[in-house]
Amino acid sequence: MRLAPLFSFLTIEGFGGGDDPRKVARLRASINAACRVAAGDRRTSYRATDESITIGIAGPDARERIGFLHQQLLGMSRSKGWTITEDLR
Repeated sequence: MRLAPLFSFLTIEGFGGGDDPRKVARLRASINAACRVAAGDRRTSYRATDESITIGIAGPDARERIGFLHQQLLGMSRSKGWTITEDLR
């Protein structure tokens, strides 16, 4: 029996408000690029709403990769007022 990969997740909340839709699209693209770098060749999951993005990375080193992604996004989160939470498994 093959086990499903273990995912760790990072959720970014606070995209709502009166921001310019083009700016929001650029921010989401920057987040997606940072996710691809952090994930490397690992499987990922992605769920987005108007207010949040949840990114999952699978693998035995997923916790470390999510931590790396969190560090990469901290600079942006401070200036934008986002809340970033991790769900490490």
